[in-house]
Amino acid sequence: MTTALRDELADFLRRRRAALSPVAAGLPAGLRRRTPGLRRDEVAYLANMSANYYERLERGCAPQPSPTILAGLADALRLAREEREYLYRLVGHAAPPAPLSGDADPQLVAVMAALDVTSPAFICDDIATVVAQNPLHTALFGSIAGMAGLERNMIWRWFCLPHARFAGGPAEAIEGTGRGYVADLRAIVAQRRHDSAAVALVCDLRERSAEFRELWAEHRVSAPSCPTVSIEDDRVGRLDFWCAVVMSPNSSQRLAIFRAVEGTSTRQRLAGLASDQLSEAPHAVSRQDR
Repeated sequence: MTTALRDELADFLRRRRAALSPVAAGLPAGLRRRTPGLRRDEVAYLANMSANYYERLERGCAPQPSPTILAGLADALRLAREEREYLYRLVGHAAPPAPLSGDADPQLVAVMAALDVTSPAFICDDIATVVAQNPLHTALFGSIAGMAGLERNMIWRWFCLPHARFAGGPAEAIEGTGRGYVADLRAIVAQRRHDSAAVALVCDLRERSAEFRELWAEHRVSAPSCPTVSIEDDRVGRLDFWCAVVMSPNSSQRLAIFRAVEGTSTRQRLAGLASDQLSEAPHAVSRQDR
């Protein structure tokens, strides 16, 4: 860290400490204090570090804090999500992923609701567990968000439920989709620091799917992608989509959007199906609706 960054970190810690009341920090009330906020030794206690080291941080003369130290400081100072991310970036570490919940990100839900009615879409967390679908996606693929356990996970479904795969596309596209799923999952598992949910998903996939084991052994890493896909639906025939992935700035969730490929009859074929679904299910199917 440069001197300027150490000074900025020191100022940020001092100001957050001064702004936090003992009661808000979970400390007993009633102690007489000369200044508002917490004392340095109280922050050090709450962050599980030595008072001497914390004092050096506030003076701008401590070694670069580790991610473990930063996590303790963020918890002790009750930092908001944006403040926590700022603290990590200031020191030069990647911020940990946002805590997960079973609810869909409200901003992604709003985007999904604004889509054209002929655009299937779903919201999932970073390891591809579906938390919400719009009516047309539900009509095409079933109520995945309403399923239990790993059956709600798109990667698990791809490798463990062959009937859940897209039908109608070329073999190389299907293979590329599986490879992309695995490469993205590799990156996310590392980002999550091998937490229990990610590790459990990988272990189950490796046990159940020889194809997954082979792709996992390639140790490829990549960002999420969603290529053009083709689907054969018994009701409307062949559907050709290109896919876009929208990442939430406020959570680790993603919105996957399927748009009809221009020059094909996909939009027209979906129009009737979309009309039926809107009349039967005007709201997105999501976990919290159940």
